[in-house]
Amino acid sequence: MKYKKLIAGLTAAVLLAGCTSDTAAASAAPTASPTASAAAVLTDGTAQAGSVTLNVSDVDMSGYEWLTDANPAFKEITLAESIRLFTEGGTGVIYYGKTGCPWCQRAVPVMDAAASQLGITIYYIDVSKQVAEADYNELCTHLNEIFEKDSEGNPEFQVPEVVAVKDGRITGHHLSLVDGFSINETDTNQMDNKQTKELLDIYLDIFKTLE
Repeated sequence: MKYKKLIAGLTAAVLLAGCTSDTAAASAAPTASPTASAAAVLTDGTAQAGSVTLNVSDVDMSGYEWLTDANPAFKEITLAESIRLFTEGGTGVIYYGKTGCPWCQRAVPVMDAAASQLGITIYYIDVSKQVAEADYNELCTHLNEIFEKDSEGNPEFQVPEVVAVKDGRITGHHLSLVDGFSINETDTNQMDNKQTKELLDIYLDIFKTLE
């Protein structure tokens, strides 16, 4: 697979999102009963993520061109809010990505189908937005165990990264799409049905770790 680094600047820190390889558009899966531990009750700009009350906002997902769900399962949080899931023992699913990443474009519809099937909310961090260097560095301390390593053994923060957190601990994660599917930055090809189902099952397995 092809990956690029996601790095923070030395002063005011703009996250430069690097992409990874793999996914395709998926039609929405049928909904099922929500899993109580992962379902978020949204009121007045907040969501209950286990023991943590997060500040959330509605997110415009129209930039994801293959997402056709009229009510997708995403709420936006800041990178700093995502850190609270780790430091305060929260529970939820976090998605780090951006619309400019072709792998993210293909991952999001499948991710949404899995979340809709289980009745959960996905907390979306748009990595194209500016963050403080201190916040980025702190996040890396919590995610270091799941980072890919470069040729010199240095950790790399790559997207699309999906992380399940239960009581402040990572219970599952998935980077990119699926093995056997590859694209470049300008490709328009999609995953086939088998590959899409494979990715859907990966997300379902990760999300179910929160039950």
